[in-house]
Amino acid sequence: MAVHNPPPPAAGGRRWAPDLAGMLTRIRAARRRWYLGLLLSAALGLIVGLLLAGIEKLINDDMLGPLRRAPLGVQVVAPALGLLAISVVLRVLARGASPFVSDEYMKAYHDPAHPIDLRPVPARVVTGVLTLGSGAAMGAEALGIYLGCVVSTIFSRRFKSLLAGDNARIFLVAGAAAGVSAVFKAPATGAVFALEVPYMQDMAGGAVLPALVGAAVAYLAVALTQGTEPILAVGAGPSFGVPELAGALIVGAACGLGARVFVKVMSSGKHFALGHGVLARVALAGGSLGALVAVTRHQYHQPFTLGAGYDVITWATDPHRGLWLVAALFVLRLLATGATQWGGGTGGSFVPLVVQGALLGRLVQGGLESAGMSSAGGAGSLFVLVGMAAFLSAGYRVPLAAVMFVAESTGKPGFIVPGLLACAVAELVMGRRSSSPYQQLMRRGHVERRFEILVTEVMRTGVHTVGPEATIDDLLQVHLPVARARTLPVVASDGTYLGVVRLRDVERVPRAERATTPVSVLLATPPTADPHWPLRRALETMQDDDLQRLAVVDDSCTFLGILTLSDIAALDDLVGHHVEPSAPPAAAGAGSGSGGVFTSAPATPALPDAPSVAPPTAGTPVVARVGSDELVAADGPITDEVLEAGDDELGAGDDEDVATPRHSGASPSRLGRRRGARRSALRRRP
Repeated sequence: MAVHNPPPPAAGGRRWAPDLAGMLTRIRAARRRWYLGLLLSAALGLIVGLLLAGIEKLINDDMLGPLRRAPLGVQVVAPALGLLAISVVLRVLARGASPFVSDEYMKAYHDPAHPIDLRPVPARVVTGVLTLGSGAAMGAEALGIYLGCVVSTIFSRRFKSLLAGDNARIFLVAGAAAGVSAVFKAPATGAVFALEVPYMQDMAGGAVLPALVGAAVAYLAVALTQGTEPILAVGAGPSFGVPELAGALIVGAACGLGARVFVKVMSSGKHFALGHGVLARVALAGGSLGALVAVTRHQYHQPFTLGAGYDVITWATDPHRGLWLVAALFVLRLLATGATQWGGGTGGSFVPLVVQGALLGRLVQGGLESAGMSSAGGAGSLFVLVGMAAFLSAGYRVPLAAVMFVAESTGKPGFIVPGLLACAVAELVMGRRSSSPYQQLMRRGHVERRFEILVTEVMRTGVHTVGPEATIDDLLQVHLPVARARTLPVVASDGTYLGVVRLRDVERVPRAERATTPVSVLLATPPTADPHWPLRRALETMQDDDLQRLAVVDDSCTFLGILTLSDIAALDDLVGHHVEPSAPPAAAGAGSGSGGVFTSAPATPALPDAPSVAPPTAGTPVVARVGSDELVAADGPITDEVLEAGDDELGAGDDEDVATPRHSGASPSRLGRRRGARRSALRRRP
């Protein structure tokens, strides 16, 4: 039967036509997904904007507005009643969930394995409304960002094929941008803030356009219901010269120092709220807030410690205010915001930072006027605006968003140049402090991310161990030849880690006594690693104690495995796929008697199983198969000649495995060079 072969493809490139068509199809599909993602960002912005417009109306018109007009007695007790109601709602509806939602965005952004939990969302929204409506001295941006992240999480679960992996993080940025934009009626601020706030010295990548779309649509939704008037009312537009630029630098330094104090107060307040009972914290915080309301009503004839503090900014722009009144109000507002945090209120520190900056800027302006700088008085509200931007920049580490916010919220862009100078100085003074423990310094590269992997992802399990009752002869004739290592973990029959025994220490025992002397007399206790440690900490411990391996044990001293430098160096050569951290595994099994092998479940399939072979006999080569590799041991047990030969015979460090994998692409010389490079890198401390 004749076989008819198809004719060869014609010249001219037709053979590439199918591949080109497939490439064009993939490009069109990617473009459709991109447009669909932007459409979803717009829908996200619309939903978030409408939700926050309704919530703001409820808070300002139906709760906070009547409270400001209420008698002094009502204003004094309202914050305490609000904090008590918040505690009840969280306990009953959210099963004791934390009231602090300001960190949820950064937490979910940096750890995609732990997205926003949707179960306590209704309770947290209620607590946010109660916090702001009862007159707490906090801002609504935390609730806005939280709602934006919640809606983006719901969208990501609904459209899994489109919003998976990094796309889910990008959409999370769009949700946060929409929340900030809707709260402050500032779309550019919302987009820039959501991009800036995950890092101190960097920005979220790949999310600029979705963030802009979400923020713009959210602003339109709010503007249709509330109008486009700026949320802050200030006087005439600022003008500046060289003296004002010098004054801006002073404002920036003062705001950097003030923001450090603010962050410390807020951090201590959060720890207090999480570490004390409901009655204790509500009594302390509620009583403090009530006393502060009474003081401000008496001294300023207005309850300046009630609410976010927009009225304080308007008050501070008046150049005729006494400096001691401004300084006292700075302290009173700081105490009010801290007391709200102590009581477990649900709110953000964005607006409180802005208020503190306005008061501090007014203080610097008054000081310059007192020093005889005639142009300082002519600056009008300049230093107030500069202080707002600088204090916000230092507290949240968002210099661009801080300047953009003040320009958008006041409609006065003339302060931008001195504002940028003040923000730069405030950032320098602030150092690496931040209002959120989840804010990272900058985006990490691939190698940097690897050093954050838990040791349980890299450690070797199924390790050959020796029991404490095993004799030294057993160690030399059975255990060390099988394990092909100079150091073995000593593990009791119940799995308890006791220490290690080293080959070099055997010479301390005379040969005639080795048959009856247990290895426990040679026991050493070098440092161990905790299964919750990141790889970076384990490497630092290895370097500090000049070790090649660490035993990994849990809180009950149960042996889990070992972590070696060779395993770390072989982690895909530090350039492979990213390994997501996971929970530490539970220990399983225990060694029995002198020859027991302690085995636990493998922590990751990427690591080979430990060799499992029968004890060698003299003169018989030991061949242990490990996965696809083959480890060839010495001929029989370790003799006195081998002990006397030392490193020249065994060819490895005191704590490093001796066996050399026999597989293609990894010659002994290449492995030696690789290990040497990794040791050099370790000495330089990663």
